[in-house]
Amino acid sequence: MIKELPALAGYRGKLGTDAATLKTALRAMSDTQKRGGAAQRLRRPDRRQRHLAAAAQERRQLAIALYGQFSEAIAYVQPEILAVGADKVAAFQKADKGLAAFAFELKDNPEEGALSP
Repeated sequence: MIKELPALAGYRGKLGTDAATLKTALRAMSDTQKRGGAAQRLRRPDRRQRHLAAAAQERRQLAIALYGQFSEAIAYVQPEILAVGADKVAAFQKADKGLAAFAFELKDNPEEGALSP
């Protein structure tokens, strides 16, 4: 996951380029987050392994730090999508049906996503 962070940050300033770029960026971020989440679940200490608590705690802290780095790498996404504007994002969604998978992220309500359709 850590090797993918520079590529994710590399989409900064490009989300409004076209529908394909937006979809590619959102897919890369989603896939990276899924892999990171799986890694974090694997690092949770097993209740039967309490005697290994120090090592498990260290792995957990490393996973938390990694997720923090991921969040930092994609912090630009919401503001940039808002700057692109609802009309342009709606046109992107119309042009590329693959963006339907990210409808939640592209809604306007800040508590639900970035832009309304």
